[in-house]
Amino acid sequence: YAHLFKFDVLELRHYHPDQYVKAIQAAVKNKYDVLVIDSLTHAWNADGGILSIVDKKGGGFDKWKDVNPILWRLVDAILDSPIHMIATMRSKTDYLMQEYIVNGQMKTKPVKVGLKPVMKDDIEYEFDIFGEISIDSTMTITKSRCPELNAQEYPKAGKEVASALAKWVAAA
Repeated sequence: YAHLFKFDVLELRHYHPDQYVKAIQAAVKNKYDVLVIDSLTHAWNADGGILSIVDKKGGGFDKWKDVNPILWRLVDAILDSPIHMIATMRSKTDYLMQEYIVNGQMKTKPVKVGLKPVMKDDIEYEFDIFGEISIDSTMTITKSRCPELNAQEYPKAGKEVASALAKWVAAA
């Protein structure tokens, strides 16, 4: 999209969530209108991300009490920012275990149920709008506070999505 828009790029070399927070603060200070975070997944599972912080603390469930506040600082920085944010996340196939009976014995098997972001479970509920983009570039809105976009599907999403968002934001 470099030929369509003028934009600046900040490439993070280390993915500690506080690096993202500093980038958000710099964008606000420099009066950017929109910040695109590509990809928020790195703050979760790349070098310096949340999962590596837990590992460095020795792993284990009890370490999350120290690490969760780091993640929530980033989420709060996104949600509290006065500028518009677009965040991308990688996705992976999500499975649930399904029970079934064979010859009177209970068995379980994994069943594909769709995609989920590579990030903290249920992170999508923190955002105003959440969508998935398929391999053929179709955007499916799975959660939206913008009524016009709610539960819609957009092949090669473009101006129609941008117009709906602009109208919604202008009315706020």
